[in-house]
Amino acid sequence: MQMSIFYYHLLRNTNICNWIQCENGGICQLAENSTMGYKCRCQFGFTGLLCEDRLNITTCLRNPCKNNGNCTITNDNQVKCTCQKGFTGVRCEIII
Repeated sequence: MQMSIFYYHLLRNTNICNWIQCENGGICQLAENSTMGYKCRCQFGFTGLLCEDRLNITTCLRNPCKNNGNCTITNDNQVKCTCQKGFTGVRCEIII
């Protein structure tokens, strides 16, 4: 029990980014609203928890957005669908 309390205080008072190595030039940032306590800010073209995945720029060419939604890649390398009127959801899959 004492050992786990020690580790809890050690981790609680330590910058987690000292232990996290984001890949592909990503930069670790503290993120209190994240369950992990950090977020890797990825360079353009990469995504994933540690920026380990190469973002396929042709992702939008495969049209992941439904119902004529418009696909874009955001500055933080995420796929974003802008839905047409009458649709919502991550991929515009929900009729409203």
